[in-house]
Amino acid sequence: MLDFTKINFSDAAINAIRVSESSVEIDYLDWQERKHTLIFVNVISCCMFSPYGRALSHGELEAGTDYIRDCCNVADENSLEHFFAFNFVDAWADSKILRIVAEAVIERF
Repeated sequence: MLDFTKINFSDAAINAIRVSESSVEIDYLDWQERKHTLIFVNVISCCMFSPYGRALSHGELEAGTDYIRDCCNVADENSLEHFFAFNFVDAWADSKILRIVAEAVIERF
């Protein structure tokens, strides 16, 4: 699995989000205007708060939290051990503007 917390989101901005039955693809531009695509697999939750074009500061990874437990309960998943919350954090408000609960993330090159 790609180490989500090591991705440099400083001054990056999300410019596209594609949601399908079990995956979410996020396109973002880094501070040098280079396009990147992240693919989240086996997604059970995606919660966003106007993420398009907002400057990001960093990504956070959660495991075993109440939020993940609630998402697993609603999705009828028996084990939360396989799921993580991947959070995109706004640079100015320091708030989680996009949260994806999934098993893994990969990068498309």
